Amino acid sequence: MASKKKVITLEISEITIPPRPRALPRKEIAPRIPVIKTVDIQCKRVLEFPSPRLPRQRVMKPMEVLPTSVLVPTLVSLPIPEGRITQVPPTQTQPVEEFHIQVVRPTNRNQAEQFIKEAFEKLSTDVVAILTYIDETTFAHLDLIPKSIGLRILTSVVDDENSVRRAAELQKRSRKSLEVVKLTFMYDDKERPLLHERWLSDSEIFIDFGTDLKTRALGAKQHTIIIDPATKHKSQIDNFVWYWNLNEEKLRQFFNKNVLKQTFFS
Repeated sequence: MASKKKVITLEISEITIPPRPRALPRKEIAPRIPVIKTVDIQCKRVLEFPSPRLPRQRVMKPMEVLPTSVLVPTLVSLPIPEGRITQVPPTQTQPVEEFHIQVVRPTNRNQAEQFIKEAFEKLSTDVVAILTYIDETTFAHLDLIPKSIGLRILTSVVDDENSVRRAAELQKRSRKSLEVVKLTFMYDDKERPLLHERWLSDSEIFIDFGTDLKTRALGAKQHTIIIDPATKHKSQIDNFVWYWNLNEEKLRQFFNKNVLKQTFFS
């Protein structure tokens, strides 16, 4: 059989191909170089001001006393009008607060005892004291306080209690009053001191011994004895009153410890 062939005729419209654009000629672009204007710069002379001179600190030599001057304001009275008499109120003088300090060198026990004796003789009202460590010689020193003055003492450690009781008994015979209260607490099954202070005071004078008020302690090591107005140590005196007034149960509740408070002598 003869194969049949089909002839397909396509009609294609005319295609217009645009012409290739012609490249423009390159323009030579000159580089832009910033123009710097020349300026005449004249060197100026810089004035150098001298640096301020600080005052030199003067080195003081040991034991040197520098003279000082104090300006004391004067009392200026207002002019009194004519025909009228004005009374000027008297000036009130403030009491001078005395302060004494004595450094006791080792082996100078006599110096310490003399200083304490002179201070005790100035006491005028009932005395309170916290003396952590006491022995029989403590009452030999307290015997220098005028007998018209009563003593209340808080302590924690008493050396040779029998000897101390005898010494206290002898002193009470001639003194207005004498009471000694012992404050301690239990720790590790041992009785330990609750206090650690060494001072004595009436309403006017406060005496800090700087060591135990015992013969063997005074002058054994260097310590400082301070005599001060009692008003400066109100907190310590109030602290004494607080310990003195609270009973044993209240102290145990406050410290949460097994505190022991007992009247050692009265």
